This record gives sequence, structure tokens and C-alpha cells, in this order.
Amino acid sequence: MKKFLISSFTVFFGLSLFFARPVFADNGTSTVQKALQNAKQFLDDLVTAKDENSGDDVGLRIQTFSQVLNLSEAEAKDFEFKLLAADKDAKLDAWKKLTLNEFDGAITFFDSQKDLVSNAKTINLAKIKQVAQDFKSWRAANYLPLVSQAQSFLLIKQEAKAIETAQTRLEKITGDLENLNQTRISGSGDINNSLMRSRQNISDAVDLNNQAYDLFSQNYGVENAPMVSSTDLVATSSDSTDATSTDGAAYSTFTASSSLTADAVPNPIVSIKDLVGSSLSKIKDAYQNFIDISNLVRKLLG
Repeated sequence: MKKFLISSFTVFFGLSLFFARPVFADNGTSTVQKALQNAKQFLDDLVTAKDENSGDDVGLRIQTFSQVLNLSEAEAKDFEFKLLAADKDAKLDAWKKLTLNEFDGAITFFDSQKDLVSNAKTINLAKIKQVAQDFKSWRAANYLPLVSQAQSFLLIKQEAKAIETAQTRLEKITGDLENLNQTRISGSGDINNSLMRSRQNISDAVDLNNQAYDLFSQNYGVENAPMVSSTDLVATSSDSTDATSTDGAAYSTFTASSSLTADAVPNPIVSIKDLVGSSLSKIKDAYQNFIDISNLVRKLLG
């Protein structure tokens, strides 16, 4: 009977530990982050490239700029999808709605820029270079702060999911140990200490992620974010010709409606990313304690 009990527990507890392997939050360095990096590299290369004064050079620059716009649109749509898929949050619903509108505006602007350079016959070397420089300035002042906010929000939500999973797995492991009903297991000081450390790790993770959430709400709550006045806008080179007046309007509409500029929020002393990172570290510590418990159980049953 004892042998059967040990064997059953080993399988049962082993499965608990298998499903207790950590599933940590996406830290934003996956596909979207690569798209951001690639877009930046393409744009930097386009703006700083030496002039060759040839039709081929103009064509290549247009092609490169189109790649930048395609990458930017893909990442914007990816952020929209992730924001829509995130759990509802009454406190930040207004922020999410505004942010989704901002991404829609950005996508419209990207499309307008594609139209602007779609006809190589009307674009010379100086024009494509100026358009790219204006886009780079707009991207840094308006689009990247928008991306930064979305990334912070998603990090917090993903970490909350990781914490929830860790809590569920801790409860499962605790129940498995209690069901074993063997003094040398349930009364083991080392196992109990590991359980206590796991609970404290998860509690600390909750506190840190809550701090990140509060800081995000404080910094980016819609009621705290000043709107950008249209008088503060810097016109693009596309505003100078009748043929591209629509593109200039799309630029102005998106930028004027944005409350998500780099100047809207002061840099916090403790960053949201650091708080979420510390929370994630605590969850990793909890999982290490889960592994330690598994090893202790095997040793005691051996």
C-alpha cells in the first residue's frame, strides 16, 4: 500500500510540477519589437544615405520608405489586436479607447504617406529625403510615445496573468502535499519553508505589479494627459504642395488629437518596466521554490 501511495503521489505531483513550469509574460522583444527596430534602422539608413543623384537611387529610397511604412502599419495593427484582447479594465477603458483611436490615426497617416510617394515620377531625391526626415521626426515625437504606453500596459496585464497562473499552481502543489498524508512529507521543515517562500514571492510580485499599475494610471490616465494644441504642430514637407494637401491634413489630424506625446508625462523615478521586471523576477523565484519542493519530495520518498 505504501509503495502504491508513493508511486501515485510521484505521478500526481510530477504532473503538477510539469504544469507548474513558468509561462512568463511577453516582454515586448518579440515580433513587434523586431519590427520597431527594423523600421528604425531602415529609416536611419534612408535619411543618412549619401546622394547618388540617379533614378535608381530615388527608386531605392522610395522602396525603403515603403518598407518602413509597411513595418509601422503591421506593428500598429498588432498593438491594436493585443489591446483589444486584453482584459477589460474599467479604470483604463477610456485610455484604451483613446489609444486605439490613436493607432487608427497612425495607420491612416501611414497610408497617406504611401500615397505621397507612390508615384516615382513626381518624387525627386530631395523630396523623398525630406519626407523621410519629416516622418522620422513625427515618429519620434508622436508614434513612439504611443507605442511605449501600449507596451507598458500590456506588460502589466501579461504579468498579472503570470501571477494568477503561479497562484493557481501553488495552490495545486499545496493540495497535493496535503493529500499525501505522510508525516515525513507534510511535516518536512524544508518543504514548508519552500512553500512559505513561494507564497511570499507571489505576494511580493502582486505588490510590485500593483505599483506598476498605479504608476501607469497616474502617468497615463486620460484625465491627466494634456491634449496637444494644433498650434504646436510642425508641418511636414507634404503641406507645401496642392497634390499632397490631404497627406498634410492626415498628419495634422492625428498629431493634434494625440494626448500621448513625449512631453505629456514626466519620466518617473521608478519606471513601470522596472517594476514589472521585478515582479517577474519574484515569480521566477516562486517557480524555483516549486522545483526545490519537487526535489525534496523525491529525496524524502527515495
